[in-house]
Order: sequence, then C-alpha cells, then structure tokens
Amino acid sequence: MLFRRMKGVHAPHRKHTAGMPAVPMDPPPKSVTIPLSMHIGTPAQPVVKPGDKVFVGQLIAEAGGFVSAPIHASVSGTVKAMTEILQPNGRTCPAIVIENDGQNTLWEGIRPPEIRDYDSFLAAVRASGSVGLGGAGFPTAVKLAVKGKDPEALIINGAECEPYITSDTRTMLDETEQILRGAAM
Repeated sequence: MLFRRMKGVHAPHRKHTAGMPAVPMDPPPKSVTIPLSMHIGTPAQPVVKPGDKVFVGQLIAEAGGFVSAPIHASVSGTVKAMTEILQPNGRTCPAIVIENDGQNTLWEGIRPPEIRDYDSFLAAVRASGSVGLGGAGFPTAVKLAVKGKDPEALIINGAECEPYITSDTRTMLDETEQILRGAAM
C-alpha cells in the first residue's frame, strides 16, 4: 500500500487590512442581535426582558455555569425581543435583540474592579465575560482557574488563527500601551 505524506491546506495569506487603522462603525446599526452562546459551554441566561432599557456595558445575561461567560450590552437602547438564531456551526441558540437608541450611553454601574489577590483578579476576569478569540471562545476565567499551580508566565498571542483576520495585529499596533499595562497588571 502506498502512503502519501499530507501537507495540509495552505490558505493564501491575505492580511490586506493589517495596515488600515480601525474606524468607528458609522452609522451604528439600528438594532443588534446578541447571541447568548458566544463561548464554549452553557449558554448565558438572560437577566433582561423585552421592554427593558439597557446601556453599554450592562449585564444582559449571566453565565449559565462554570464553563460559560456573562454577556454585556454593546449598545444602549431597548430590549425588543428574545429570539433564537442559527449560528455558523448549524446549531440554534437564544439571543437578545436590542433596538439601538444611537446614544451609546454607558451603564452607570461600570467601575474598575478592585484587585487585591488572585481570587479577586479571577472574579474580575469572570465578571468581564472575557473569552478566547479562537474557534471555541473558551472562557478566560476557566483557563485561569487551574487549582494547585500558579501561572508562571504570561503569553500574549497575537497570531491570528484565520488567514483574513487582522484584529490582533491592529490591536497590537493601535493599543500597544494598553496591552503592556494590562500585561504588567
């Protein structure tokens, strides 16, 4: 039997937007549909209902379990509906539809977290809803919650996993100081 060595698929490197700075979306969308499963694990559970007024950064869905992440509003406006959407993986998930009021009003409860120790750091990461940007969207707090061994190193991975994505590149170029401050913390 003859075996051939497989060399994989090599998509063309098309990072044409890497040299372009990020720009605000203008005009902003009239409404947004926010999936409650933007991470691996249990979908988040809504804490708002149709008719509620929400603000940028406000919690709209709490984590549905340990391997889950809370979700916050990306626009200010009014919750119009709770719906189901089809995701790229072929599954459906619950979602919240917010009619954008165009004001981009920040939620009054936004405060910097108080970090005193590793546990308070972990709680702040969990509350932020931070997830990995790879295909699974693994909750960052779960990655950091490994018991019995403190992290020995911080790796800032700016290598994009897709041939057309340039968001990591732009963030490293446009927000370098913020990345370094975050790493120092």
